[in-house]
Amino acid sequence: MRPKNLTIHGFASFRDEVEIDFEDADLFVLSGPTGSGKSSIIDAMTFALYGAVPRYGKQATTAIVSKGRNEARVCLRFDAGGKEYTATRVVRMLSPERATTKEARLEQGVQVLADSTRDIENAITSIIGLNYEDFTRCVVLPQGEFQKFMHANPAERQDLLISLLGLGLYEDLRREASRRADGHRSEFEIAQRRLEEDYQGVTPDALKRSEEVLKALKATQLAAAKAGDELEQLRDELKEIARKSETLATQSDIVAKLRIPAAATVAAGQLDEANLKVDKLAEELKKVRLERSALNEERQELPDRGDLKVQLSRREEAATVAAQLVELKADSKDGKTRLETASEALAQAEDRLTRSESDLRSAQNRHQAAHLARSLVPGEPCPVCLQVVVDLPDHSGTADLAALGEVVKKAKADLKAATDNLGKIEKSAARSEARFQEAEKRFKDLAKQLEKTPELEVLAKDLARVDDLDARVRSAIASEGAIERKRQVAQEKAGLQAGMVVAAWEKWKEARGDASRAGLDPPDRVEGDLLASWKGLEQWAIAAAKRLRPKLDALEEMRRSKQAEMEGILKGLKESLARTGVEVKEGENPIGAVQSAYAKAEKAAADLQAQLEKACQLQDRARQEDSAGRTARELSRLLGAKYFEGWMIKRALKALVLGASKTLRELSSGAYSLEVGDQNEFVVIDHLNADERRSAKSLSGGETFLASVSLALALADQVAELGVRGGANLEALFLDEGFGTLDPETLDTVASALEELGAGGRMIGLITHVQDLAERMPVRFELYKEGNVSSITKMAV
Repeated sequence: MRPKNLTIHGFASFRDEVEIDFEDADLFVLSGPTGSGKSSIIDAMTFALYGAVPRYGKQATTAIVSKGRNEARVCLRFDAGGKEYTATRVVRMLSPERATTKEARLEQGVQVLADSTRDIENAITSIIGLNYEDFTRCVVLPQGEFQKFMHANPAERQDLLISLLGLGLYEDLRREASRRADGHRSEFEIAQRRLEEDYQGVTPDALKRSEEVLKALKATQLAAAKAGDELEQLRDELKEIARKSETLATQSDIVAKLRIPAAATVAAGQLDEANLKVDKLAEELKKVRLERSALNEERQELPDRGDLKVQLSRREEAATVAAQLVELKADSKDGKTRLETASEALAQAEDRLTRSESDLRSAQNRHQAAHLARSLVPGEPCPVCLQVVVDLPDHSGTADLAALGEVVKKAKADLKAATDNLGKIEKSAARSEARFQEAEKRFKDLAKQLEKTPELEVLAKDLARVDDLDARVRSAIASEGAIERKRQVAQEKAGLQAGMVVAAWEKWKEARGDASRAGLDPPDRVEGDLLASWKGLEQWAIAAAKRLRPKLDALEEMRRSKQAEMEGILKGLKESLARTGVEVKEGENPIGAVQSAYAKAEKAAADLQAQLEKACQLQDRARQEDSAGRTARELSRLLGAKYFEGWMIKRALKALVLGASKTLRELSSGAYSLEVGDQNEFVVIDHLNADERRSAKSLSGGETFLASVSLALALADQVAELGVRGGANLEALFLDEGFGTLDPETLDTVASALEELGAGGRMIGLITHVQDLAERMPVRFELYKEGNVSSITKMAV
């Protein structure tokens, strides 16, 4: 993998978009003060490819997003295997504690190779040849770790080598093998325990004995089947005997019960008597109805009783009105007389009132003149006539006004009384006249209505005759009803008697039908004679009963014989079953017992066969678990540090030193090479000093850098051989020089070594904060940081 271009936005301290061009940068340096973002460049490349950063792990995506930004975007364009690819990832913040990968895409030109986090990681691993763990160990070389590795003691070096090469996997495999060995041992013990507890006695010998029992029971079952056939035939014969016996018993029961019912004798005798009574009452009813018919004809010749009553009532009313008319005429005449008298009295009262009122006015005038006269003065004018008064007039004879007022008052009272009396008399006279007129009109109307009506005596006689005929008709109707009710009762009784006769005939038919259905041949009825029919059937039944008895006795004897034969067969079968060990319980069918015993034995043999197969399977499983457990235990032992891991570390150390020694001779112009000493320590061979062998700890600072770089490159070059997941053709390496300061001599050595590495066609990137070393590189990426924001500038020599 060789990076060509990297674009970062919102990633770590690179809040703003930064684009880094690696074209023509075979040897370059990332320089800047501590914390300026040098390592974040490598982190961005790793994240673009694998979606993770070594410092934060695969899950801590929130840490890579710049403070104050909602998302981080990284886009890496790189070459691998002669082809150009572009890997892009975008992380979006969901909350201060959560983030998600919004976009993950791998492209080759315009073709999208992967568009999900899982697919892009698998594709990158396939294209580059390194998974995430191998990439972080081989592409970014921890120079400081290899310096420690070179100076460490054997135990520390072993731990460092395990860490650098990822050989801890073999310890994981050893633990897994040990765990599986324990699991197989546990399964083996469980299988053994089940064999002892659940399958004790489940052996081939036990199965053989079970099959022998089954064979013996099979023979017994065949014998039982033969006996069963014989018994079945006897049962069929007994069924036929039982059927015939049942038929004869039914016939015997029928003829034994076939006797003349008492109701038949009574019904036959009483039916004629009831019919005679019905006929007699029918004749009486006919006679009464003829009488009633004659009365009705006679009655129809007379007027209607209601009309007679109306006419009689009108005659009586006319007589009453005539008598009232005389009285009312007298009252009317009397009223007129009293009215005339009252009118005269009223006229007289009005005249008296007129005279009294006139007298009172005259007296009042005189009194007024006398009053005025008292105010006259002789010689002065009169206030009324304006004449001069000569003499004073004399008014000494003035009447008493009070007395005259009383007279007027009384006259008014008399007038009112006369007026009231006249009004009353007028009303009374009007009423009398009205009653008279009304009575006169009613009398005229009645007289007109009665012009053609017989006289009162004739009407009374006709009404009496009608009442007599009506009473006689009612009496005839009552007699007719009484006779009809008696006839109905007699008819109902005759009907009951006829029903009893019909029921007796039905009984006869039922009895004869029962006998016929039972296979007998009873006699036919005597037409129209119930008692004769019953007597013939009864006599036939008595004779039939005598014939059936011997037949029943013969069938019973045959039944006992067949039953004894059946019991003999069953007894012999039970004895045969007892000899084969089959127990027959009281009341149990022997054939069923042997079939049940055979079925149980057959099931027991099948169950034993199945258990034996399961036991064999369990034994095989136990052997497999034991074998697998032993294999896993041995694998765990061999993978231990004493065996495989130790051998692997020695092999890896030897290959690592061999590759590092070759690189060191090239970087040191043939001056130095490396070997592993007898105590697994690193030994430097000084070829310029007669191949002197001395400890690697004796190397100067520059020499130490060359040796550690050689070890780092050996790891990168030989990762396919030394690692556990294969390797790749590494086209770019990034070195973390790991020195705080460099003296001039070391600086020259390091610079020369890096130039040698860069000339080999591989991209070499150096991460350092040592400015003197950075200035010696042909391409320099200077990083700056203002506040929390980093920026970068590409500089070429």
